Amino acid sequence: MANLTPSRLPARNTTELKAILEVLEQTPFCTVSYVHDGQPYALPTGFCVYEHELIIHGSIKSHFLEAVLAAGDVCVTTFLFDGLILAASAFNHSVNYRSVAIFGQARELTDPDQKAASLQAFTERYVPGRWPHLRPMTKGEVQATRAVAIPLDQASLKQRSGGPGTTQDPWSEKVWMGVVPSRQVFGEPIPFEGQEPREVPEHVKRLLK
Repeated sequence: MANLTPSRLPARNTTELKAILEVLEQTPFCTVSYVHDGQPYALPTGFCVYEHELIIHGSIKSHFLEAVLAAGDVCVTTFLFDGLILAASAFNHSVNYRSVAIFGQARELTDPDQKAASLQAFTERYVPGRWPHLRPMTKGEVQATRAVAIPLDQASLKQRSGGPGTTQDPWSEKVWMGVVPSRQVFGEPIPFEGQEPREVPEHVKRLLK
């Protein structure tokens, strides 16, 4: 059982599943860490949450997923950068963030219906409303894809928000202090050159909002 309490600033930490799911919903990517043949690895990848498990996927021939399953125990981390904290001294500069760490045993989804449903959840997580417009997945495509699940029962969230901490530093009256927020946004959609011009669908337009 992993220790989910950080050694520093434990008040910023929570294991509440609702809060963890809210942050995971807003986080586009994760990093999966594991040990294979005595060598540590950490690879970034996309993910979704399906039935309270974190799902990653790839080719059935993926060496990465084979190694993750062989390792069994994995650590998955995510990070959202919310802004720069500018203080009177470099020492007191910081960042606002939301970070999730998940410890668990990876398992493969072998039931074809469950695997197909998780892949639908993966697609809808990145582009909500896209799935009904797509050609249905073939049986061969489902078989050619490997889906791996990591449970969320050993997960924790650590976060920081707000501005600089108050200090007695006299330079606090000489230097501008505050927060510079950060956010990730989508740009204007670029149509595929090999396709006849057509209107951008509503589910794609909604990404820009």
